Amino acid sequence: MQPEQEAKPQFLTVDQVGERYGTSKASIWRWRKKVKHFPAPLKVGPNCTRWRISDLEKYEQDLHDISRTAFPSPYDEGLSERVEMT
Repeated sequence: MQPEQEAKPQFLTVDQVGERYGTSKASIWRWRKKVKHFPAPLKVGPNCTRWRISDLEKYEQDLHDISRTAFPSPYDEGLSERVEMT
């Protein structure tokens, strides 16, 4: 028999999303309208909106991937030979 594991939440409220990103819930709603790839929340009931943690994690990974492509580190493989290190 396996020991019981504490279930992790799979959804976050707008307040929790704000805490995750260190911003207000007003900013989260603004991001939803204006930031192209910010995840859409789920309407789970009247006056009850939640974000999937998996959607937020994918968004964060996409941001990381984009930033690595747009601003590669001189320590990335092969790039250090082309960058003069002083």
